[in-house]
Amino acid sequence: MTTSSLSRYIDDVACQCLGLRAARAARVVARQYDQALRPLGVSIGQYSVLMAVGAGAGRSISKLADALGLERTTLTRNLRVMEREHLVVLSDEGPRRTRSVSLTAKGEAMIVKAYPVWRAVQDKLMDAMGKEKGENARALLDLVGNLDVAES
Repeated sequence: MTTSSLSRYIDDVACQCLGLRAARAARVVARQYDQALRPLGVSIGQYSVLMAVGAGAGRSISKLADALGLERTTLTRNLRVMEREHLVVLSDEGPRRTRSVSLTAKGEAMIVKAYPVWRAVQDKLMDAMGKEKGENARALLDLVGNLDVAES
């Protein structure tokens, strides 16, 4: 392979890759929330899990993983940490021993306690983008998050 073709590949990926841009944007945004939420002892990832659990209390871990766009095993590992912190409770139910997750009182309190911190970061990010671009960004992220690009 020539240096010029390698350089062309690198330039093409650097200029065009949605994956690189999405990962960078996710890190920048998550860092803002994580820094603000750190004093409360929760990350934006954990806060999003608490919110999803609260929205569908008692639902199965598999359905929760689907709703969050996470692998079930990844979510289970994160939930175990949150269970040790007494934010959620995991339970086995039913004949197929489907695992479900619910908020504890401490988890509910964390949602309430962290909300003003989350709201401040949310407003700061939206203000930095401008209202129209912020709304467009949210809509685009929803669209991308719901893509189902099947392998051919």
